[in-house]
Amino acid sequence: MRIHAFYAAIILYAAFSSPTPDHIRWAEYGVAGLLIIAVSIRGGIVSMISRDMPTILSYHRIFWIYMMAIPLVVGIVNGFFIQDIIRDLIPLTVLILPLCFYKDDLSHLPTIMAISGGLFALRYLLPIVSDSTLLGQGDLLYLANAPLVVFATLMGFNWLSDVKPTWISKRLIGFILCTIGFAAMGLMMQRAPLILSATGCLIILGTRALQKPVQSLIITAIISIALIPIFPLVMDMFQTGLEKTMAVGWNNRAEEFKSVIDQSTIVGHGWGNMWQSPAVGDMWVRYTHNMISYYWLKSGIIGAILAFLFTIAWGWQNIKIFRQDIAMGLALFIPFVIHATLYTGFKTFDFALILTLIILCSRNQNAS
Repeated sequence: MRIHAFYAAIILYAAFSSPTPDHIRWAEYGVAGLLIIAVSIRGGIVSMISRDMPTILSYHRIFWIYMMAIPLVVGIVNGFFIQDIIRDLIPLTVLILPLCFYKDDLSHLPTIMAISGGLFALRYLLPIVSDSTLLGQGDLLYLANAPLVVFATLMGFNWLSDVKPTWISKRLIGFILCTIGFAAMGLMMQRAPLILSATGCLIILGTRALQKPVQSLIITAIISIALIPIFPLVMDMFQTGLEKTMAVGWNNRAEEFKSVIDQSTIVGHGWGNMWQSPAVGDMWVRYTHNMISYYWLKSGIIGAILAFLFTIAWGWQNIKIFRQDIAMGLALFIPFVIHATLYTGFKTFDFALILTLIILCSRNQNAS
């Protein structure tokens, strides 16, 4: 029951919600309700007191408890609006998922996540190529920037280029996921996800060319032929990306980080704090585009140290998956790195799902 509720929450999220919804609607309430069923109060408590867990999760628990406590107290003391405090707490709350599901049999989770990333990409593309929308309207602007879109793109290519005997329908679905993923990222001009996803696909293809060179050559030929009709569009996207880089560089990410450091305190400004970010034209916002700078701003120097150790620990946990399955490792590592360092995806449900799958893959690797 709880596993089905978890899967249903992911599909509902991908079909009708968005990574960073501006308003809480029925879809968000539905996702929250399904996650409460999946986790349960008892499950959450057990996760907080259990001694039988991997080292990475023991640290993850320390990080989670600290961030749920100290910045919350600071935010309340500073008198920030309760609505703003809650909006900061919600993304942190879902980070409990790796603690709650690391013992479960979630064999279908990679497929559910890939299909969900494809839904995000499709929902972003349909209004561009036609007057229709797919399922939930939601906040379509940021759908192509979801971590699950990058995951779906790489998993799609993994299914397409699999050297093991598999159904042709699975390869076709993989091709579709990879195509719409790249199309969505390209049209939104997400430069880092595009470049790193393409690099990941080349690495996957390169490793498989060593195993089955003829099959890899055939797949390369099919992809090349499929790209011929849209080659002018691809070149236009490439040119637009160059022009964007020349015009805005990397969107003042370094200036944003420096501004956070200039405002730093020991325990931070607390949940609910808003600040003027150089990365968005000095608008008042609740976020930064880097996980470490975000926690530095909200939870101070102590929070920044914890966040730095968090990214290193989870990144290394992810890298260890490469030894067993380089395709899965890349499909997890690339969105993790992108959204921990360059975008706000670390504040999404997607990010918690990425971490959950990392610990599940690590567990299965240790068991094999």
